[in-house]
Amino acid sequence: MRLGPALAACVLLAGCHPPAPPPRPAPPPPIGPAAGNSVPALSLRDSKGAPFLTSGFVGRKAQLLVFGTTACPMCQGKMSDIQAVHEKRGGQVEVAAVLLSETPEKADKFAADFNATFRMVLDPQNITIALFKLGHYPHFVLVDRRGVIRYSGPELPADAMVDEAAR
Repeated sequence: MRLGPALAACVLLAGCHPPAPPPRPAPPPPIGPAAGNSVPALSLRDSKGAPFLTSGFVGRKAQLLVFGTTACPMCQGKMSDIQAVHEKRGGQVEVAAVLLSETPEKADKFAADFNATFRMVLDPQNITIALFKLGHYPHFVLVDRRGVIRYSGPELPADAMVDEAAR
């Protein structure tokens, strides 16, 4: 028995489904800790050997953490802007450059080369890369006085955002 072309097509297509859509690509991993989260506990030393604890500023000062390296041209290009934040709000905002894989000598030379008077914090084991989900440098994290992250990203936060975090 022969099936007509239309019936043959129906039999062949019965039970067939449209092709599955292509799989969606995985979303990119988050860059930096999310705003609204508490700042991760960080215990390092600055280039002078003094302890630096993110928890030490909670309730007292906002924090502007700048992650990078002394060899990063983008980091170098932001130094005068970071220094301006420190000069304008140093009493209300703890500004700290968290330098990855650097020695105290390199950190101090970096600060001197750019006339930076804010703290140079050392991260010789690069623990902040995973802790703060760092991608590109520089990476800025603004933490308010309560220890809550208000901004995390590749640009220096706007003045109004820094002022709000300091309140």
